[in-house]
Order: sequence, then structure tokens, then C-alpha cells
Amino acid sequence: MRRGLVVVCFLMLLGRAGQAQEALETQYVPVEPYIITNFIKKNGKIGFINVTPTLVVKGPEDAAAAEDNMPLVQDYLTSFLGRQPAEVITDVSKIPQLRKEATAGLQKVFQEELGRPVVVDVLFSKFVWQ
Repeated sequence: MRRGLVVVCFLMLLGRAGQAQEALETQYVPVEPYIITNFIKKNGKIGFINVTPTLVVKGPEDAAAAEDNMPLVQDYLTSFLGRQPAEVITDVSKIPQLRKEATAGLQKVFQEELGRPVVVDVLFSKFVWQ
């Protein structure tokens, strides 16, 4: 009876160790250089947006893939942000939705390019528009 309890406790600890290791494998890859692009304001004038994105990936293999394909990431994010209407760019409450859409788009790009999504999330540490 006691031996079974020890085995169960050991397996539970092993499961938690695996979860902790998985959490430790999360890596952050800064998009460098940062993104600067323009958008059309409501009054028809050109506005500018300056964004410093960071990619969240799982493990060193995905981090290396993201870094190796950084021009692809920059191109996608520049195009994606430049297509957004002024109402979305200038509304702070829309940033989480932009992050979700950027993440989904980059996952699709990496799926087509490498056969796996690579990116778990996209973070914007700076999001300035003018």
C-alpha cells in the first residue's frame, strides 16, 4: 500500500517537473529593427505607427527559426499594421485584438514556410502612433 502511494507521489512530482520545464522553454525573440509604417487617418492624412514587437516561442529551436526568418516576420508585421484602419490603430482597447490577429497571421506564414506555426504569441512593448 505504501509503495503504491510513493509511486503515485513520484509520478505527480514528475508531471509538475515537466510542466515547469515546459514553462522554462518559453522564449522571447525581439523583432529588430522595430516596425515603423504609415496608415491613413480619418481626415485622409498620413499617420505613422512605431511598434516594438516581441515574438513568444516555445524552445530554442523555434527561437532560432524565428530569428532566421526575421525579414519575413518584419515584412508581415509591416504590411499587417499598415493595412489597419485608423480606428483600430488609435484605439488602445483594440491592441489585444491586433495581437491575436498578428499571431494568427504569423502562425500561418510560418506554417507555410516551415511546416509548423513557431509563434505562440506576439507582444507589443511599444505602440506609438502619430
